[in-house]
Amino acid sequence: YKIHAVSHLTGLSSAVIRAWEARYKLLVPQRSESGYRLYSDEDVALLKGVRQLISEGMAPMQVARMERGLILGRAGPDRVPLPPAKDDKDDKDESGLSPSDLGSRRIPEIIEAFAAFNGDRVERLLGPMMAVLTPELSCTLLLLPLLRDIGDRWHDGRLSVAAEHFGTCIVRSKLFGILESLRHRAGPRQVLCACPPGELHEIGLLMFALQAAAQNWRLVYLGVNLPYTDLLDAVLRIRPNLVALSIVTRHDPETLRGLLLGARQVVGDKAPLLIGGRGIAGMDAVVRKAGCLLLPVSGRLDELPLPDPTG
Repeated sequence: YKIHAVSHLTGLSSAVIRAWEARYKLLVPQRSESGYRLYSDEDVALLKGVRQLISEGMAPMQVARMERGLILGRAGPDRVPLPPAKDDKDDKDESGLSPSDLGSRRIPEIIEAFAAFNGDRVERLLGPMMAVLTPELSCTLLLLPLLRDIGDRWHDGRLSVAAEHFGTCIVRSKLFGILESLRHRAGPRQVLCACPPGELHEIGLLMFALQAAAQNWRLVYLGVNLPYTDLLDAVLRIRPNLVALSIVTRHDPETLRGLLLGARQVVGDKAPLLIGGRGIAGMDAVVRKAGCLLLPVSGRLDELPLPDPTG
């Protein structure tokens, strides 16, 4: 849990939690790659126990000298409920669920809110979950599964085009907000992210961009259906360390080869060209023969054969 969620669950302010960490060493949270404090269920229970003991008249320093098990014994259950949506009248007790489990349970409800064009309910359902999860987990456990579910339901005829657009716009705005929140930790390397001409599917590109941002790359995000003339202009102006193109639409090998050679010719030797997306599944040889790179199995960009950015 992030500190904002812990504050909500324990009734303690973030300032008090940080002070107890610094002064009394009551707990030592882990840190995410983004630098966020991360607390376990036991940490939350410990803080609830500390609060109970202090309310009974003990000083924080006295509590800090107690055995951890005794403090936890004053906290009640070691699992704490996540805040439900305000108008979820039929919700059952979900106190035993982890954030990821509760996220998967909420997704169908969020989809129903999309279908009803009820933006307020979407915010009530998404808000508590995004407060609990780190930015990376918000993406992988909630927002990206939501996008996939929206697409599947639209494809199967279970969601109208209008509802699909409505939901996708909301989720995209959340994803771009997370991308912006990761900007502060960007390192020296820069990647230009785009989809080639005719490619209108953005999920794969967003997933890659989030992955790159989490690895401290600076992003220049140009979106879908980018003409090659504009790609060239951007590369010349930006001089990125890497150009990443996402292809979701399936092509036959010869058509894909022509698309990649066109991109390779435009980018030239100005930057390495990385190709990803479902549209190239099973065609690694075509990608490599066109002089393009593939993402390593690990997903780590630092494993690519890239020039040293320091020269």
